[in-house]
Amino acid sequence: MVEAGLHVELNNDKLTYEKVAPNIGLVIDTNLIFPDHVSSCISKSYASLKMLYPHRHSLSMKLKILLTEALVLSNFNYCDIVYGPSLVEAVKIRIQRVQRSCLRSVYGIRKYEQVIHMLSSCKWLDMEKKLRFKGLLSPSIHRTSTYIRSFSHNICFVYNRVPSNLKDISLLKFRKGF
Repeated sequence: MVEAGLHVELNNDKLTYEKVAPNIGLVIDTNLIFPDHVSSCISKSYASLKMLYPHRHSLSMKLKILLTEALVLSNFNYCDIVYGPSLVEAVKIRIQRVQRSCLRSVYGIRKYEQVIHMLSSCKWLDMEKKLRFKGLLSPSIHRTSTYIRSFSHNICFVYNRVPSNLKDISLLKFRKGF
């Protein structure tokens, strides 16, 4: 947290303190729990789902799944490696509700019926697991020997060597000291 008396100057210009700042599509807050970013993603997702709803009878099942993935659930994929580990439980539940709404829309299931069993037929991961799961990283193809010494190349190997039990520790637990 930034102290109230902290003043930062750059080239004789005072920099202002902002509690929330958008940066390349990610809304970053001072506590790094991203509630504004997730709220934005959820509202975009429901708006996209609402646009698909009138066409639900004219689209094939495969096309409904594809459009739902591309227009609705893709909102949560951008920067999920950054905000995913630090989400609080209430926010994860809100994201899961969006995914369940997508399943209801795709399969025509009523509001109070169970839909979680339909995840496997869509070949979707549960959103909570998806935000947490990141498989092994592989470096991109390169043509120069200099690239082998770069951060982008080496971070893949470093990340892959981290034990999975350490990857599963949430950011909030890490801050508290496990």
